[in-house]
Amino acid sequence: SNWYYLYAAALAELGFIVVTIDGHGTAYRNKTFVDASYGWIPSSNDAQDRISGIRQLSKRDHDMDLDRVGIFGTDGAVGAVYGMLEHPDFYKVGISHALQDSRIMTATWGEQYEEPESDHSHPHPEKLVGKLRGKLLLTHGLQDRMDHSAATWRLIDALEKANKDFDMLILPN
Repeated sequence: SNWYYLYAAALAELGFIVVTIDGHGTAYRNKTFVDASYGWIPSSNDAQDRISGIRQLSKRDHDMDLDRVGIFGTDGAVGAVYGMLEHPDFYKVGISHALQDSRIMTATWGEQYEEPESDHSHPHPEKLVGKLRGKLLLTHGLQDRMDHSAATWRLIDALEKANKDFDMLILPN
């Protein structure tokens, strides 16, 4: 989407090195690539590929500081949250807007690729909060029609119970 590139351009104007790497399961690829995330939407993050790509790029661009890597996700993207929780040694800062949770998507989204209580071998973010070490900002609009704010509230509740520091910004619409 074009709006994403506006975010990237704004971050670059602030002096950040911005890298965009599509995860497995993104559109307009072959069936095997798309099937990689079928049944578990967060698997499209494919953090290992993204981390590997950033490490490879840092070998070419010596201005990249791998000790200060951040991750950003918006509009239902779960990459920032899972990146921070599953790879706390790599990602130091994460910003997540409108966290998506398939368990409650049926309330607002008629078509989805997984059941609300899918394979339990895939942990939801609130089960991983104990791993958080970096700085995490959660934002959500209370009138978001696609990604219900309950997903963000679940994560906030789990972070508070785990006594984890984080920032949040809840917007009225």
